[in-house]
Amino acid sequence: MPSKRTSRSSRKSEPRGLGIAALGVALWAFLIYWQGEVTLAGLSRAASALIGLQWDQIRPPYGSLFLDIFLLFAGAIFWFAFFAHFVVPLRRPSDAIQMFKAMSRSLLGNPPESLYLRNGLRTASSKTDNSTPSQILFLDSASAAVLRTDSSYTRAIGPGLNFTQRGERIAGTLDLRVQRRALGPQPDEDPFAPRGLDESTASQQGRLLRRQETSGLTRDSIEVVPRLEVDFRIEGRARKNGNPYPFQAEFVWRAVASEGIAPQSPSDARARQVAWDWLPIHLTVDVWREYLRKFSLQELFDPSSQAQNANNRTKPTSGLEELLLMVNQRLRESLVPEKPGAKRKVSSPEYQLLRNRGLRVHEVRLRELHLDAARDETRLVNEWSESWELRAIQANAETSRRSAEKQRLGQQAAAAEFVRQVSGGLHERLNHIESEGLAPPDEKESLQLLLDGSKRGAARLPGLKTQLSGHLNRIADWLNGAADG
Repeated sequence: MPSKRTSRSSRKSEPRGLGIAALGVALWAFLIYWQGEVTLAGLSRAASALIGLQWDQIRPPYGSLFLDIFLLFAGAIFWFAFFAHFVVPLRRPSDAIQMFKAMSRSLLGNPPESLYLRNGLRTASSKTDNSTPSQILFLDSASAAVLRTDSSYTRAIGPGLNFTQRGERIAGTLDLRVQRRALGPQPDEDPFAPRGLDESTASQQGRLLRRQETSGLTRDSIEVVPRLEVDFRIEGRARKNGNPYPFQAEFVWRAVASEGIAPQSPSDARARQVAWDWLPIHLTVDVWREYLRKFSLQELFDPSSQAQNANNRTKPTSGLEELLLMVNQRLRESLVPEKPGAKRKVSSPEYQLLRNRGLRVHEVRLRELHLDAARDETRLVNEWSESWELRAIQANAETSRRSAEKQRLGQQAAAAEFVRQVSGGLHERLNHIESEGLAPPDEKESLQLLLDGSKRGAARLPGLKTQLSGHLNRIADWLNGAADG
């Protein structure tokens, strides 16, 4: 901030151009008077005649003198207006008039204040007093601004040369390029763990504030802290004048005139007003927390919890990717699925809000994800300790059930196979009856065929043969005795 002495000296030097011009005119008048052709009395009579429009009463050389004075001032005005077209690049005829006024004020010792905006930032200014509003604004191709008075916003201006009206000043500047904003922990920062014993109080408070910016809870109440990034820009269409950055006054106006406030900040704090370029990232965090509550910690990283987008464009491979996809849809599309995987679509309030503010989101990214490792480990140990016995009983019961089922199925298969072996001879004898027309076997022959099949089946298993050999021999003796009797 310049001192009062500096400001006073600069003001004294401002009318230097007008003083030089006045000195030149005075010198010219003195030379004419010095030549003796003009006297004060004659000049007074000629001036009276001129005021009374008595042209015939004006005698030479006073007529030539008045004509010179008229041409001097008329020529100055003409050449000021002429060169106003070439001092700066003008786009409209009205700009030449504004530039002529600015040059005239400069000649009278009141030069206009100028301000340069590059990429939406104020880079240079001719102002000596910050309380004086700038009158000439130079904006590069990536800059825009909104002007206001003490009572209301007035208009939006874009790239090029602009002039402010009386009482106007800059309310907000904008960068027309794609912007990126991020919230959450810094890269490679663990929000849950201190940086060491030498971590200062300010550093600790900053780390905790960054943790709170994006902190959310899963369905099973696990805290998850991501670093979220969002790319966005001012809404608009590309212009035909070769400017690569679109500018539309309506959307620029919406972005600045609709800025919100931070209710937690004091009413007189400068941070109470939330700049237009922080709205997308704050909406991103709100949607992230809303969808995070729908997933458990296991579902976030479980590939089996994937769901397909309603537009069939992307197939998430985990619950986390599905969550990020839904966040992008809420901020980039006017209609979104009512719930994950649903075909019915509803209007996205976040998209409509951004649209009303003249903003368009390009992409939302998840850079890092942090979990409270110590808390998760303690929780898992407690859960395991409480339920390990129940899980062990359930596992043993399941093992016993499966073993009994396998044993039952094995017994059924063995019995079926033994029956097939025992009845194999009788079945073959009955087939010969149907094919050869023989007489059916009697009871003795049928029993003998069954007995022979039992012996063949028992002979395949040594242990079974030893166990059944005595029984089979007694049955054979009984059949032979019955036949003799």
